[in-house]
Amino acid sequence: MSEAQVIRCDALIVGGGIAGVAIAERMAREARRQNKSARIVLVERRDELGTGSSGSLEGWHHTGTLYSKYYDPLFFINCVNAFEDLYNWYFFDPMFALGKEHCNLKKIDRVLPQPQHEFNDRKGNWFLRPIAYILSLDAESTESSYDTRYISDWKETCDRIKHLAAWTFFGSDFRNTFGSCQVPYVGKDFPLRPSEGRKGAAFTSILFDDIKTAYSKKKVREALNFASKFQSSLLSKRNFEVLLSPDSVMDTRQILHDLATMAVDHGVEILYGYELEPKSVHISRYWNSRRITGVTLRNTEKPDNTLHVVADQYVFGLGLGFEENEMLRDRLDVRVKVEKRLSVMVVAEPALSDQSFVVMDSENDFNHIYRPWNDKNGGYSIIADSNGLSPDASLDQIAEADQELIRKAEMYFGVKRIKDRGRTMFRYVCTKTEFPSEEGKRRYYSFWFGPKYEWDRGKWLTEKVNDRKKTQEDIRNYVNDRGQSVLADDIRESMWALKKRIHFTLQRIASKSKNGQECAESLADLVKYRNEAIECLQANIKSERGEQPNFLCVVPGKFSLFPTLAHQVYQEMEVRGFFENLSSDVPKRESKKTEVKVALPHAERILSELKKQKSKV
Repeated sequence: MSEAQVIRCDALIVGGGIAGVAIAERMAREARRQNKSARIVLVERRDELGTGSSGSLEGWHHTGTLYSKYYDPLFFINCVNAFEDLYNWYFFDPMFALGKEHCNLKKIDRVLPQPQHEFNDRKGNWFLRPIAYILSLDAESTESSYDTRYISDWKETCDRIKHLAAWTFFGSDFRNTFGSCQVPYVGKDFPLRPSEGRKGAAFTSILFDDIKTAYSKKKVREALNFASKFQSSLLSKRNFEVLLSPDSVMDTRQILHDLATMAVDHGVEILYGYELEPKSVHISRYWNSRRITGVTLRNTEKPDNTLHVVADQYVFGLGLGFEENEMLRDRLDVRVKVEKRLSVMVVAEPALSDQSFVVMDSENDFNHIYRPWNDKNGGYSIIADSNGLSPDASLDQIAEADQELIRKAEMYFGVKRIKDRGRTMFRYVCTKTEFPSEEGKRRYYSFWFGPKYEWDRGKWLTEKVNDRKKTQEDIRNYVNDRGQSVLADDIRESMWALKKRIHFTLQRIASKSKNGQECAESLADLVKYRNEAIECLQANIKSERGEQPNFLCVVPGKFSLFPTLAHQVYQEMEVRGFFENLSSDVPKRESKKTEVKVALPHAERILSELKKQKSKV
């Protein structure tokens, strides 16, 4: 290949969805924080960012309440932790310049952390209107043989849902450490049922008395009024209860645009219209090294036009492009099950209601999301399929799922409103890529990235399992005391402990920078902890007679999990020595200031096309 066809960079990130864009921005931001010169290239096969699942789903910021119905708390934990990272690395961090302007969160001061909705439709805001939860207290069962047991189980589930949401968002302190947000820890000792918790028995008082610190009485009245209106039709025959939650509708396009804008400002180069094929990933001939030597990208419009990219680190956030056999197993030797599911969306315009809500019941939840137009008044509704279909579902199965959504919508809104001739309604299907647990049995709705190194030895293996909350507090105190602690001899024995140390140190740096303080000591600590992590990592690699891979495969699982995904990948790169190897002497390369192009949300794009067709008729 000629020299003009070769790009050499520090990091290549493949995929212009929320995962790729968030990771590129975060890595570039941390390089600038450390005054390092980094060339990071982001590749997207389409002409715009966010054309896949990132622009096709309903735009729902999950904070965990929807997953409080599961006995396994991991669903809930992942969403709550992402809320913490959203505050710390996008709202509080001064390096993210658009945070205060567009990331419209409320300050945390013994108040429920949540988006500010006073200006809910203001252009530029990440979060629009709140999402109310309507909990059905009556179990729906089609099998009379186990009705009694079924109803009993659902009653217990309802108690757990109410308790989990109340304990986390109203009964706990989101503590302010280093000027940052720390969500309440949910571990094996977490009280899953009211009878097990110190505040569980007093659930009602938590929800309606202690809630005054988070919501005004006016807000509570509005929620209860909404519930009474909601019960005015067929639902009056059933028992419902309103749950308050920080969940909100997101402007996914604005978030993608802001992340990409900040990435470009930090020097990231975006290449549109280039595609990666599995066979074009070049692996070292010494396979046990598990290292990529380069990738070849093909121009989607001019197939003969190719680019060969050589990078120090490769990150694949391919979404639909993940092919389990070709890409992961055959090329990268990554043994993980990829699961793809089809999600059916029904769109109605004008909107069926200007309220976003979720009905949680024993069988199948009903999701109604109201999305305002970006450039005018009014909006449209998205009714989402909460369970999804297998990727090989037939047209008949898709149509059946569509009809089931319409049937439920008629029950909640009335047949007359659904069949209004002046209302445009259509269905589309999008694909979600998820990585289940390693056993392939459960869907955790969490991000996954790998291959990455984890080990725990001695004390830390025991401490983390037995009392992770106290262990994290010990690490935080260790960082606060700048290493003057009895933990100094043991903390290097765990990759997890080292990553938590980097996490708290970075929070300290961000907090001091926000207040205009000198943070040279904290930066020195960051380098020290990173070097210890690299030393341990290298020792572990040598003992296994292998070599550290130079790639990651990532997927967020949910759009709203991007803050945690980006932060975890940053820490992984820190431990790998990526930032240590960057140059601090050479002037920063002049990157091409690429125009940031983000696709319209899928539903809005179809509505625009339909309006054009109607105007022609």
